[in-house]
Amino acid sequence: MATRKASTSSVTGLKYTDASAGTSKIADVPDAPTPGTPVPGSTGVGAGPGTMSVPFTAATSGGIATSFVATSTPGSITGSSSSSPITVSGLVGGTSYGFTINAINSTGTSSNNQTSSSATAISEYASVQTFNSSGSFTIPAGKSLLAVSGWGSGGAGGGGETAEWFGNFQSGSGGSGGNSGRPFIIEDIPVNAGDIITVTIGSNGGTSTVGNVISIPGGAGTITRNAGNITLGTAGGGGGGGGRRAYYTNNPQQQGGAGSDSQILTSNTAGISSITTILGGGGGGGGGGVNSNNNDAVQGALGGAGATGAGNGGQGTAFRAAPNGVGNSATQSGSGGGGGGGGDFSDSSDAAGGGSGGSARLYVYAK
Repeated sequence: MATRKASTSSVTGLKYTDASAGTSKIADVPDAPTPGTPVPGSTGVGAGPGTMSVPFTAATSGGIATSFVATSTPGSITGSSSSSPITVSGLVGGTSYGFTINAINSTGTSSNNQTSSSATAISEYASVQTFNSSGSFTIPAGKSLLAVSGWGSGGAGGGGETAEWFGNFQSGSGGSGGNSGRPFIIEDIPVNAGDIITVTIGSNGGTSTVGNVISIPGGAGTITRNAGNITLGTAGGGGGGGGRRAYYTNNPQQQGGAGSDSQILTSNTAGISSITTILGGGGGGGGGGVNSNNNDAVQGALGGAGATGAGNGGQGTAFRAAPNGVGNSATQSGSGGGGGGGGDFSDSSDAAGGGSGGSARLYVYAK
C-alpha cells in the first residue's frame, strides 16, 4: 500500500525513510473510482420515492478505500456503501440523475472528476386513503396516475327452499352460500391533481364504484373499468345447499357444502401492497327435515362451514322452527354469507333465510 510517512519535524510534509517513520505511517488518499451506469430501482412496497443503484469500479492505485459515497446531480442526494453498487434513496420519480463517486479512508476523500451517465428514477405509488365505507378523496398535487386495489362485497347466502309437492312429499333444500368478493388490483388510471373522486362501498353483494372509472360488483361478478391495467384474483366460492329429503323415507338430509377461499394477489408495482387477506365463500345450508306426524319433527341437516372469515350455512329447519336454520352472516369484509336451511315438509313457509355478505374494501394510491 502506498503510504505517507508521519513527520516528527516542524517542517510540514517532510518525509523520512520507513525506518525513521517507524509505525506512524499514513495511508494515501484513495484515487477516484470510475462510476458505471445507474440502474433505476424501487425501495419496495409503500416506501415512497424511487431509488437508484449506482455501480462503480474502485481504483487500483492510491490508498485503499474503506467506504464509497455516491452523490446525485441534481439534488446532491447521497448514498454510501463499502462496495459496489451504492443504493441512493429519496430520489424524485421522473427526474433524470447522474452520479459522482468518492472513495474514503482514514486519511481523506478522493476527487470525483467523473460523472456517470444519466438515468431516470422510477415513480412509486403512495397510499392516499383506505375505504371501508363510502366517501370521497382528492388527487394530491403533483400526481397524475391512480391505482385502486381491494375486493368487492361478499354475496348474500341464499335462502332455503320451502317444502312443496315435489312428486314424493319432500322437504326443501338448503340455500347456497354466497361467494366472496373478488380481489383485484387496477393501476395507471390517468387523473388530474385536484380531482375529487367519489367512492361507493357496496355490502351484501352490492356494487362498489370509484368515480365513473371502476365498477366492482359483489361476489364473483365481473369487475369493469374504462382505464388502467387490471390484475384479477379468484373469488371464494359459496358451498352448495343440502338436498331434499323425501317423506316417509330413511334417506338422510344432505349437509350443505363448505365454502372455498379466495386467491392471494401479489403486487409487482412499487408502493401498491399485495392482497394477502383471504376472503371466504359462505357454507351452504342443510336440507330440511320431514315430520312423521304433526307433533313429531325431523330436524334438517347441518349447513357447511364457511371458508376463512365467512359465515356458515344454517341447519335445515324442523317443523315450524324456521329461525333455527338462518345462515350466519360473514364475519369478515368481502366474505360470503351462509345459506339458509331448507324447510320442513309440513309447512311451506318455514324455510330459513341466508346470511349477509361482508362489505367491500378499497385501497387508493396515486403517483
